[in-house]
Amino acid sequence: MLQTKAVIEAAKAWLRVLQDAPENAAWPILQSNPTGPIFGTETYRKAIDWLEDITIVEGSDEGRVLAPRALGLSFRDQIALVFQASLAREQPPWLADADTSIASVVEIPPGALDVADALGLPPEEALIGIREVCGKIDLERRREIGLAGEMEVVRLLELSEPGCSSHVALANDGFGYDVAYETETANLHLEVKATTRRGRLVVHLSRTEYDRSLLDPHWRLVIVGLTEELTLACVAHVAGDVLAFVAPEDRLGSMTQSTGKWSAAAIDLKRHDLRLGLPGMASSCADWASMLDLAGVKNEHEFDWAPHCVDASFEGGA
Repeated sequence: MLQTKAVIEAAKAWLRVLQDAPENAAWPILQSNPTGPIFGTETYRKAIDWLEDITIVEGSDEGRVLAPRALGLSFRDQIALVFQASLAREQPPWLADADTSIASVVEIPPGALDVADALGLPPEEALIGIREVCGKIDLERRREIGLAGEMEVVRLLELSEPGCSSHVALANDGFGYDVAYETETANLHLEVKATTRRGRLVVHLSRTEYDRSLLDPHWRLVIVGLTEELTLACVAHVAGDVLAFVAPEDRLGSMTQSTGKWSAAAIDLKRHDLRLGLPGMASSCADWASMLDLAGVKNEHEFDWAPHCVDASFEGGA
C-alpha cells in the first residue's frame, strides 16, 4: 500500500531538514519544525524508514542522509523523485498499463493523487511522473517479454524443421530483425514483437527495423502473445504493407523550413492488420492448429487483437 498522508508529510519534512543536516542532527530541528505540522516520533521514524526503502536516503555514520540520486536536485525535483520512487517501489496493479489507460490528470487513480497531494505535487507533474515510471518498468519488462517471444518463435521453427533458424538477436541486435529462417523453399528475416496484453496491441518499432521492412523483401513482423508466465499462447504476423501506412512521416524541410526524422515509434495495430500464424508456416487453420499442438500450446488464451482463424487468411508466405 502507498503510505498514509501523515507519513508522507513527515517524509517531506525530513527532506527539508536533510538538506543541511544528517539524521542524528536533524531530529531536534524536526521537533520544532517551523515550516509545517509537528508529528509524533513514531510517524517520523516511519517516514524516514520509508524514504530509505524507496532509496531517497541512505545510511551514514551520522544517521541517514540524502542518497546520491537526490543530491543536487531542487526541493521541488526531490519531491517529484519521491513520488516516482514510491510508485516504482509499490508498483500498483494499474501502473503496467498506465501508458494507455491514463491519458489525462482526471484519470490518475485516487491513491496516486493522494500521494501527490500530500507531497504538494501538482496533478500535471504527477501524470508526468507516472508516465516516467511506467516507461522504465515497461522497458525492463518489454526486454524480458521480447526475449521470451523470440525464443518461442525459434522453438516453433525448430519443431517444424530442425536447424532452419538462427537467433541472430542474441549475437547482435542491430540487424533490424531477430530470427533468420531459411529452408529450401523459404528465406525470411523475422522481427519478433511479444506481448502479454490481451487488449490493445502497441508495437514499439525502431527506425532501423522500419527501414529494413522497406528495403528487405524477406523481412516480416511477427507478433507473439504470451501468458503471464511468458509461455506461448498466440502467434500472428503483420499483413502486407500495413507498416508503410501506419508509420509516422518524416518532415522534409527546405532552405527556410526545419526537418524532422523519427527514430522510434509506438504503432497501434488492429486485428485486421494481422494474419494468424508464422508467415509461410501453414496453409490452413488445421495446419496451424497441428503446429501449435506439437508445441504444446493450448487454445485457451484469447487476445482481442488476434485475428480469427480463417483458411483464406493464410497467405502462403506473405
